[in-house]
Amino acid sequence: MTFKRPYSAGLAALAVGLFAATAACAEPTINKGDNAWMLTSTVLVLLMTIPGLALFYGGLVRSKNMLSVLMQVFYTVCIVTILWAIYGYSLAFTGGSDFIGSFSKAFLAGITPDSKASTFSVDANISELVYVCFQMTFAAITPALIVGAFAERMKFSAVALFIPLWSTLVYFPIAHMVWYWAGPDAIADAVKAIAAAGSDAAAKAAAEAKLAEVNADAGWVFKKGAIDFAGQKVAIDRSYAMFKDRPVTFGVRPEAVDVKNGGGSGLAAKVMAVTPLNERTVLLLQTSSGAELLASLPSSSAHIPKSESSVSIAFNPNGTHLFDRETGAALGRDSHI
Repeated sequence: MTFKRPYSAGLAALAVGLFAATAACAEPTINKGDNAWMLTSTVLVLLMTIPGLALFYGGLVRSKNMLSVLMQVFYTVCIVTILWAIYGYSLAFTGGSDFIGSFSKAFLAGITPDSKASTFSVDANISELVYVCFQMTFAAITPALIVGAFAERMKFSAVALFIPLWSTLVYFPIAHMVWYWAGPDAIADAVKAIAAAGSDAAAKAAAEAKLAEVNADAGWVFKKGAIDFAGQKVAIDRSYAMFKDRPVTFGVRPEAVDVKNGGGSGLAAKVMAVTPLNERTVLLLQTSSGAELLASLPSSSAHIPKSESSVSIAFNPNGTHLFDRETGAALGRDSHI
């Protein structure tokens, strides 16, 4: 086509450009600001784990176990990161069943720099690689939190076996059940298809079937209406369950001792200071790990321990009791520990 006037060609080019821009806007785009914030959040969560969580747990144990706890947390982050890239992301964030995904994205298959991940807003997508990294940090910090439950009680070889198994059998399925869904764009497209079908019964039936399929493509907990933005169900509750059950699973800490006449086991401590008050006597205790505790006994007790003496702290179902380490005599029930 030729134009007799130069401005005609310019108008045609402008019209083509506007049409192309309109067509491009129809496709969901990646917001650079959203991407930048997700990358920042990814770094923050990673720093919470190493060095944050590693140093925090290391400071709670005896100095001789500091390196052991550091290595357990560091190993956890390393092995979970590798498993996440191999099959963890695929099991958590692909369609499969209500309880677990598939291996369609194993080894991050099909994920490119142009891949998009849906958010909770229509047409607001982020880079899928950024989403993979963001979710990876949560997959790493959750089992790392559990390290505090068995600190000083489990050999490194046992940790090396436990962490991959727990992540595979517990975290990945829970992440899929709580967080996986088809996304708002897929639902919006299905709804638009129903509206566009109009009076065409066959097209409308097909569109409604597609909408039902999209709604069914989600995790079991998500289908129940649970929306977990902060990871409460996936990360916090799973790690807390391990903390709650750890005395039964792993037993008491190495410095724990048998309590004479008290039954069960207890914690050895040294009385650092004795402060008499009106009706109670406050004791400052120090355990073998260096931790300091306050205990309170009735001033009328016949067995108030002296400074520098040794006591046992017995954690019984009916309360916390103190016993003399030398004689085994009951000192009384504590109201502080």
